This record gives sequence, structure tokens and C-alpha cells, in this order.
Amino acid sequence: MPDLPSALEKNSPSRSEAVRYASAILKKQLAWLCWFWVIATFLLGTPAAWSAQVTLAWDANTPAPDGYRLYRRTQNQAYNYTQPAWTGRVATCTLTDLSDATQYYFVVRAYSGTTESGDSNEISYLASATPPTLTPTATPTPTATPRPTATPTATPTPAATPTPTPTATPKPTPTPAPTPTATPKPAATPTPSATPKPSATPTPTATPNQAPIADAGDNQTVASGAKVTLNGTKSYDPEGQAITYKWTQTSGASVSLSAATVTKPTFSAPTVAAGQSATLLFELTVTDSKALAAVDTCLVQVTGATAVDSDGDGVSDDQDAYPSDATQWEQNLAPSQPVITFPADGATSVDLAPVLYASAFSDANAADTHLKSEWRIVSKKSQKTVLQVTRKGYYLTYYRVPRLVLSKNSEYTCQVRYFDNRGAASQWSLASAFTTRSSNFVRSSALPATDSALTDLNANGVADAQETETMLSAAAYDDQCALAVSIAEAGEKIVSIDDLVSIDPSTEEPLPPVQDIGSYGIISYCLQVPQAGQEVSVRLYFSEPIDPQATWLVQGVNGAWQDSPSAGVQPEADGASAVRLLKDGGENDADGVANGTIIDVVAPREVAAEAPQDPNPNAALDTNSDGAHSSTAGSCFISSLLQ
Repeated sequence: MPDLPSALEKNSPSRSEAVRYASAILKKQLAWLCWFWVIATFLLGTPAAWSAQVTLAWDANTPAPDGYRLYRRTQNQAYNYTQPAWTGRVATCTLTDLSDATQYYFVVRAYSGTTESGDSNEISYLASATPPTLTPTATPTPTATPRPTATPTATPTPAATPTPTPTATPKPTPTPAPTPTATPKPAATPTPSATPKPSATPTPTATPNQAPIADAGDNQTVASGAKVTLNGTKSYDPEGQAITYKWTQTSGASVSLSAATVTKPTFSAPTVAAGQSATLLFELTVTDSKALAAVDTCLVQVTGATAVDSDGDGVSDDQDAYPSDATQWEQNLAPSQPVITFPADGATSVDLAPVLYASAFSDANAADTHLKSEWRIVSKKSQKTVLQVTRKGYYLTYYRVPRLVLSKNSEYTCQVRYFDNRGAASQWSLASAFTTRSSNFVRSSALPATDSALTDLNANGVADAQETETMLSAAAYDDQCALAVSIAEAGEKIVSIDDLVSIDPSTEEPLPPVQDIGSYGIISYCLQVPQAGQEVSVRLYFSEPIDPQATWLVQGVNGAWQDSPSAGVQPEADGASAVRLLKDGGENDADGVANGTIIDVVAPREVAAEAPQDPNPNAALDTNSDGAHSSTAGSCFISSLLQ
């Protein structure tokens, strides 16, 4: 019998795990690089030409890196990390090429060799639109010396001039007798005058406003499902100004904060399998009363339940092929790192709803199977994750990006990682960068101008095109009906409705599992909400009523279709509208991540007793419908609407 590996060998983490933990620690350590003062000075040339400069300083890193790189951007721009504004080994620098009337933002990174840290906290500075006026220190106006007080001055007695004693040789010349000095008259008693006012104290030169100090608290390690409290109470402003807080989750499984603008928000840690872990990254932005801001981050490491080792061989049951036999064991290895095969790195003119393809599943444990795949897409401009979804059980090596996730003429990167049936995850694939095409290349779903001016789907007496509330209307994919989406109630916190489309069901991937979708087709729309993770309700309007008893087809975050009468849709009794309940990053947000954008994909079914039921056997379906509901919808030409 071959020697068994020691428990230490079987439990030692893989190199990739060690790198991941080290990376998490490094992120927090490098987040301690923070600005502590900013001095703005102006270079004056001729009265008609001048420029501004700013001097920046930060806390030096310990141990000392090879050097630092300073990056800057202006309003609504992203940092260009390939072109630093300054590079050096000291912890301060001066930039002299600032444009006037421009808001600048700065971050600093430490580097050693080819390794560069993440961003420090960000600081902003506004270059003045006019050159500073140098106000000379005012010379105080001399104040007249007040006259003597009422007490008279004593009459002075002139001092007698002494007569020198003569000597024998030479005979001194007689000193003439001094002329007596007239006795001065005592000064007249003055009449007291008003006490002169003190001269104005020159106004001191204003000290430049200093950025607040952001402190997102210590990194934490918590158990799966535990209540977690973030702590920003150590943040402060050096000048004692009032500060505001804003928490944002920037990475990891989406969680819902109790509040985003308090010092100590809470959330429930996501569920993590035994022996696994998940890393969540949070960013705290602290802003003072003069709009100067600073940023800090913290990591929350979520660990799964304690692993069970029934046979005591040092390998947890979920990683042991023989959990009841200590003489036999097989450590579960993570699947091989996949490769994105489409789009190729550097691809251009990529479709706005592309199908992402990756290499086949491979695992060193021969018996392991491909359980699920996690896909993500990141905007290169904003560095925000615009899609992060997990597909389980079907179509695991390719994924159709939902419509409205990507914008035209924009740059993105995509990645995927695989999970085996015992929960082990591969490394993320190398990022594949691509650029979307510059036009939609699809038929516009917007109503013609003449139709838009006449439709009033919410029946409030105002044409839809003239609504002052947030509302968007469109034509159905077959040009027979009109539909609209708006906020459900006045006061709903919503930024905008960016798009609304009606999609031909036969063009979707995966195909819907039924053929009885009505004239409205698959409805998809994109909302922007002011806070990540926010819940919101919207109202869908229909030019011809839908059957209030009909079931709805809903596409979940993993791309699977659900056919259920309780899919978060509340039709009105008259069938003219329906309320949809949504949550950013929730199960019905097609982009799968709490990022301030909600994308919904839903369709009202046109179910009749004799309607054919021909489900697509290759599509994922969660069916709870009995199929017995009937519908009267179907004859809804826009021409009849406009009569």
C-alpha cells in the first residue's frame, strides 16, 4: 500500500489560494496610501496669461517600494493607468500644467518592479478660473497722539550751568554766563477727545481646504450567513468640517446594505459552501462641506461552514472521494482555467447582444463534472462590472448576453470561470477585451412621431410623448401594439428609463419554452436607480388589454425561463397595465449585479385552451403553470388605437 500523504499536505492551500489571500491583504495595505495635504499655488506671468499648479503629498509606503506613480483625470473621465502624470521615489510632487477652471482628481500607486498597487484614496482639486489677487497687507493709519490728560504738568526749573574751576596754566577763557531759559508755561489742560478706533486687522490669507480622511475600517473575516457591520467611524476632517458618507460594494457576491449613507451599515454575509470562501470589497467615500472627497476600501472575507472529515484522513468529506474510508482518498482539485474563445482579445464591431464562448471543461479528477459557470463583463471606461451571472446545469460553455447590457461603441472585457460538481472553482480566464459596434443594426422599436404624439397609454389626458414624469413608449415587435413603461408611483426613486424594446421570441437564446407568447413579444427595458441594490416598482402599459389571469414568462438572472403566475408581476383587473417589482442585483435583474442598473426581461403569455404547447426541450424551464388560463388579447393594431 502506498504511503498516505500527511494531513498537512492534504490541507495545505494551493498556490492560487495563497496568492488570492495575499492579494486581498495587499489591496487593503495599499489603500493606506492617503493624501494628507494639498497646496495650490498660481504662476503669474502677464496680466492676460497665467496657469495654476498644485503640490501633492501622501504617506510613504512601508516597506519602501521602488517608487510611486501619480495619475490624474478630469470630470467625467477615467484614469489612464498607462500614462502617469508623475513618477518618482519621494512621497510628494508638484504639477505645473493645470488648466484653469478645471476640476482635477488624483490617485497614487506604489510599484515594485512590474507589480503595481491599487489606487490610494482619491482627492480632487479645482483650479481657479481667475488668477488670485495678491492683496497687500494694509499699513495701519497712524493715530494722532492724544493730548495730555487733565493733570497739569509741573513747571520745570532750568538747571544751573556750573562755572568751571580755573587752573593756573593756561588762563582759562571765562565762560560767559548763560542766558536764563524762560520758564515754560504749563500746558493747557486738554479736552479729552473720542478714543480712536483701532486700525483694521489685515485679513489673513486663507489656508487651502484639506481633504477629509476616509477610513473604511479593518478587513474582516466572517462566517457564511453572519451579520456584518462596516465601520467608518474613524473617518474625520482635519478642519473639523461636517462630513458625509457613501458606501458602495465594488466586488464580490452582491449583498444589500441596510443603508449607504451612514457610518456603520450592516448586511448579511452571502451563503458560502463548506471549505469555500468569498471576498467582498467595499468602498467608502467621505466628502467634506466644501465638496472635497477621499476614498478608502475594506475587504470582507466570507468563509463556509466548518468542513466535516468523517474518516479523519485530513480531507473534508466534500473534497474526499471516499469520505468513510481513511485508507482511500482523493483530494478534489479545481477545474482547469478556461479560455475565452469568442470574442477574441481585441475584437471590434462586436454585436450588442453577443454570445460568449469558452473552452471545454477539464478537471484533473476524472470523475468530476461541470456543475456551473460564472460569467462577468467589465466596462473599461468606468471599471464597473456591468454583468456577473452564474449559469447552472445547461449551456455552460457559452452565454448569450442579454440585450441592453452593452452600449454601442464601448470597450469591455469578459471572463469566465468553471465550477465542478464538488464546488471547486477554477481560476478566472484571462480577460478578453472587445469593442462593440457603433450602431444598433436592429429595427427601432420607437413609435413613429405621429403615433407617439397621439398615444396616451396611461390615460391621464397627456400624450405619452409630452409626459413630464419618467415614461418611455415603444411599438411591439410586430408593429401591431404599443406599450410603455413608467415609474409605478409618484416619488419612486428612479434616475431614468434608458431603453424599452419588444423582442421577437424566435430570436432569443435560449428560446422561450412556449410558443403562445402574445403580440407584445418579449419586453425588455433598462432602468437606472440612484443606489446600488435598490428596490423599485414600475408600471407597464398596453394599448390593448392583456388577460389578467394569464401567466407571465420571466427570464431569471442565470438565463433560465420561468413560467409562473407569481413571477413578481401584478396585472390590473382591466388588463391595461401591470406593476413589476424589481431589485437591483436581484433574481430578476438580468445583469446579475447590484450596480445601479436594472435590466428586466419579461413577456405576458397569450394562453388559450386550445393554444399549442410545444416547449423547447433544450431550454431551461421552471414550470408552475397549469396552462388552463385563457386570454382575449391579440387584436391590437396601432391604427385602431389612433382612430
